Order: sequence, then C-alpha cells, then structure tokens
Amino acid sequence: MTGIYFMELCLAGLFFLVRDADGNATCTAQAIIMIVTMAFTALFHFSLDHRSGLHWLSSRPIFKELMAQTGSRGKDMGVSTKIFQSHCQDETLTSNPPVLWIPKDELGVAEDEIVHTRESYNSIGISCDGASLSAQGSLILGAQPPDWRLKGTGVGISIRNASPRHVMTATGSAPQGDRLFSFKQYVCVVTGGGTGIGLMATQALIANGARVYIVSSNREALVQTAESHRASQGGSIIPIVCDVTNKEDLMHLIGQIEKRERYGVDLLVTAAGSKGERGTAPKMDAKELQQMLFADDQMKWISTFNANVSAMYFTTVAFLPLLQKCSSDGHAKASVIVVASMSGLQSHLGGYFSYSASKAATVHLSKMMAYEFKDFNVRVNCIAPGYFPSNDKEEGTAHKCRPLKEQTQLEPAGEKKGTESEIAQGVLFLAKNRFVTGEVLNIDNGEFLRNPVH
Repeated sequence: MTGIYFMELCLAGLFFLVRDADGNATCTAQAIIMIVTMAFTALFHFSLDHRSGLHWLSSRPIFKELMAQTGSRGKDMGVSTKIFQSHCQDETLTSNPPVLWIPKDELGVAEDEIVHTRESYNSIGISCDGASLSAQGSLILGAQPPDWRLKGTGVGISIRNASPRHVMTATGSAPQGDRLFSFKQYVCVVTGGGTGIGLMATQALIANGARVYIVSSNREALVQTAESHRASQGGSIIPIVCDVTNKEDLMHLIGQIEKRERYGVDLLVTAAGSKGERGTAPKMDAKELQQMLFADDQMKWISTFNANVSAMYFTTVAFLPLLQKCSSDGHAKASVIVVASMSGLQSHLGGYFSYSASKAATVHLSKMMAYEFKDFNVRVNCIAPGYFPSNDKEEGTAHKCRPLKEQTQLEPAGEKKGTESEIAQGVLFLAKNRFVTGEVLNIDNGEFLRNPVH
C-alpha cells in the first residue's frame, strides 16, 4: 500500500508543477482529483484493516489476571499493546504453518475455496467452522478459531485448553472430540435417503454438517424429508428423483452430481431396497409348503434381487470415479456403506427366502468390492441392522418384514427396539474411520447371537 500512496503523491506533485508558456498552472484540477483519490485510498485501506482484522479473544478476564500478576491493578492497560497481543490474540491465527479462517457463505464459495486450498497447499490449514456471513454481508462469529495445530507436523503436539490429566503429546494427528465425527465439507449421497434406514443415515450426516444428496424413486418422501430440514440443524439436503434399478437413471444422476461437485463424493450409502416375498406359515406339511412356495411369482424374486443386489452393485460402480476424487491424496477418505440386514446372516427367518438370499448376496458383494476397490483408496463396509421400526413405505421395510410373533421371540423381554441413534453411530463410525474396510457391522441388539447361522 505504501507504493500506491507514493505513486499518487508523486502524480499530484507533477500535476502542480505543470505550467503553460505564460507560467500559469494548467493541471490544478487533476492534482486536486489525485489528492482526493489518495484520501479515498487511505479510507479504503483503513476500512479493510478493521473488516479483516484478526479475531481477538475476550480481553477482560485475561487483563484482570495479568494486572494481578504484574501488580498493575488500577492502571491503564490500554497502552500495553505487546502484552495484549501476546496473551489475547488467538495463537492458531499466527501459527506456523499458517491457518486461514474464512466465513461460510450461502453460495458455497467458502467451501469451494477450502477444498481448492487443501488440494493445492497441504501445509496450510483452512476452515470456516464457527464463522459465517449474514445476508447483509456482516461477519457472524459463533466460535473461537479452529485449532489446526493438532494436525500432524512431526513434532510434539499438546492439546490446548485441556486439564492436566488430558494433556497429551503425539507425533501424528490428535483429533479433537468436536471434530472426531464432524462431516463439514463432506459430500454424501444416500440412496433410499427419504425413508427407513436411509432416512436415519441422512439425518445423522446432516446433523454433523454434511451436504447430502438423497436419492429415491419416491418423490413424495424426498420432498417431505427436504422440507422438514431446517438450516439451523446443520448440513444441507438436495433431493434427486432417481430409480437406481435403472442404468439410464443412474448415469443421469451421476451427471447431475458431477456438475455440482467437481471435487467428488466423500460417502455413498446404498440403502434403497425391497422387502421380497412372504415367508412360510407354521404347521405345514410338505405338500402345503410346496404349493405355497411354488406359487411365488418368479418375477418378484428377480425384482427383489434387482433392487437389493444389482442396484447396489451398479450404483456403487457408477460412483467409483467420484469417490476416487476424494481420495486422491492417498488416504482412503471416500467410502461406501452398504445397508444389508441381519436376515442375510441368519438361517431361521420364517422362510423369507428371496429377501434373505438377496441380503446374503449383498453382504458378500460388499466384501468383494472392498477388495477390488482398495487400489482406488475407496473403502467399502456394510451394516446389518436388526429390527428397526419405521413408518416408511418403500426403502427400509425389509428390516421389519418378519412376522411380529417371530420378532418378539428373538428379542429379550423388556429391551427396546433399534432407534435412529444406533444407526447413526454405526454410519458415522464407518464413514470416518479410514482404517476400516471390508467389515460387516451388526447393529442388532445381539440378535445374531440368539439366532446364528447354522
């Protein structure tokens, strides 16, 4: 800025020096304009200093402590600038390597800048946690600057503001509790995300700051889920109508998301599915059982496997390039969570043959994909929920398809059925832990122990 002031001052002086043949000043007006311009430049510079100044911690409690320690109580501390900066300025904003703290905006410019900076400069920490811009452009600070000194730097790291028994030293990264399951800046896609298990996964992800695309052929469920979301809940929801059993629909879905998310997709949850055909009835002889089972519509078997197995497979394959984009740094950040069922792991299920067989195929297919996709740094895991009641009409009904009597026999008396929080914890764990792949997580209240595979 000093160079600009010097240039403007020199130009103003030159304009004053210009004379005509009679020795009269001819550029006085231009000189005045240049002086006014210099004044506006100084005013603009002054406003920038105040708008973009570093965030300062509250000084009053610290001043009282400093005054007591230095015997300065009652004296004017306003002149102690050096003491103020060394004790009150947040250290993370003057750290080495540098940290950038930018406000979040409604247009997503800050999020794009964060992704670009992280991809281009690994040594620079950047975040928009706790800072945002209002509709009028005012800066809103809701928290202290994020402490990026906990990123791995190869030197000893201590956790700030911790009690002595929790202070630790490490040579790698030491995640803070509030960031351990943070999904801010995450882009997630949940098929069947408007109902059942898919809706539970969606709610868990947006509650932790993710941007979630919910995909389903059930337009009504998508609209209802999107409209029920409030910005204050965190994260965001983008509904897209798509039949995942149709390859053309899938490729159209991929095209839509590619246009919006140039840096890829962090997480894919495949929760869309079908409940399959009916089961056996008690006290049947061989002839009665044969007649009932053989009467099943063969096309419904094919439809069940199409919805539960091939749709999951082709959806995951279609998203593979977008998932790989998020793991280009060599770390398996991107992952797939396949929603199967305990029915795919058990043998005594009241004869729900097509559904149970399809879910068993889903479990095995998830393990195969985990192995095949590991070279692309894409993890694949599977959750196998037990009984989770829901009000859905489409996806997720498979997890409550057994007869009520049989469900009751499998559940210990007095124990509750599964809730959204149990699904949420499983989804967040598998999505965040980059050291886990090829696993099947049973979320079943111990049901598998009471009814294992024989």
